Amino acid sequence: MPDESTPTTRLIVIERTPWFSSGLRREWKGLPHTVLFRDRYDPQDFSADHRRQSVLVDLDTLPGEGLKAIDRLTNSRRMPVDFLVVVLNSGQRNRAAELLSLGVVCYFVKPVPVFEVARSCQRLLESEESSVGEH
Repeated sequence: MPDESTPTTRLIVIERTPWFSSGLRREWKGLPHTVLFRDRYDPQDFSADHRRQSVLVDLDTLPGEGLKAIDRLTNSRRMPVDFLVVVLNSGQRNRAAELLSLGVVCYFVKPVPVFEVARSCQRLLESEESSVGEH
């Protein structure tokens, strides 16, 4: 278990586009959370001992796995995820309803400004942090 000085929330970004990841790094500079950037899905990045975990994933980084990986992320007891945000390409728009039924809290369709995704995730992180204090 992390000590009290460790950030309580970890945001895992699964994204292969370097300019998008760089933009998120710029937008989140100074964010009081741990942010891990990955270019592929790896279950070892998720830790059952971390207090809070949230995920931002570009569905294009999950070829062949797609919705199965999303289902694993939202329904795993071993690696609990507080919220999941998905970025879709325009050809995946028809998957939106299914993603929401799997537990995705919001999605974006490309092209989408980096700052819009970053701010939405920040608001979700802040709401998760404030709800922790209410329990």
